[in-house]
Amino acid sequence: KSDPATVYAYYPYEASNSATTVPIDITYNPTGGQTDYLYGAGTATVNSDSPTAHIKFNHALARITFNVILDKESTGTNLLSNVTLRNVSGDTAVAVKGSMDIITGKITRTTNTYATIEQPLDTTLKIATASPVDMLVMPINVKGDMNVVMTIDDKMYTIKLPDTDLKAGNQYSYPVTVSVKNQRLSIGDCTITAWNSNSASNMDVTTDNYTISVPTAVDLGLSVKWASFNLGATAPEESGLMISWGSRDENNSITAPRIGD
Repeated sequence: KSDPATVYAYYPYEASNSATTVPIDITYNPTGGQTDYLYGAGTATVNSDSPTAHIKFNHALARITFNVILDKESTGTNLLSNVTLRNVSGDTAVAVKGSMDIITGKITRTTNTYATIEQPLDTTLKIATASPVDMLVMPINVKGDMNVVMTIDDKMYTIKLPDTDLKAGNQYSYPVTVSVKNQRLSIGDCTITAWNSNSASNMDVTTDNYTISVPTAVDLGLSVKWASFNLGATAPEESGLMISWGSRDENNSITAPRIGD
């Protein structure tokens, strides 16, 4: 029976990552939109006798929803083609890059006063029905330092996002009214709810989809038996990890000492 262990997971998974933090980037991608970063831990420890991990994923980001509607005096095509979140001059409330701790979900932001989060759209606004626009942001306590810019019929409407403590795992829904006649936006009080989605659910990690290769003990006639393949490898022909003698950490490269040193 193996020692108990806690299983941690994150999304999107990066096979080359071996650290407990992962880089994140929530810049809008035309082919996939923004990336929703998740983290989670098993609800109980696992071992060789109980290898199934039940993982509850949590959102590391906050979700903003603008429910946009026209006032009754609006005329024109009323095409909403873009929504952008940007910093008020000199501020850093908006960030698109940073890193996430896969154990705690805490995000460390890379601040940039010129950072923006854009959402290209092709939405015709209506008077009677609100059009929702979803955007993902890093957790931040907004205090008059984030602007909302909406492009409607090629005209830009700008308003400050109301002061809100945007926390991970919450959805913040703001009613937005557009007055085309007066060329202005108005934002009402937001409704805060838990951000629910299919991706934040239980997941089983079992021996069916996660395996560990265990080497065979080889007797070379020495005082100890040797493994049939190297640490970090899964087969004899693989090199495995490069670890210096007496070290516990992997090295990207190992330089042999010079003769006489």
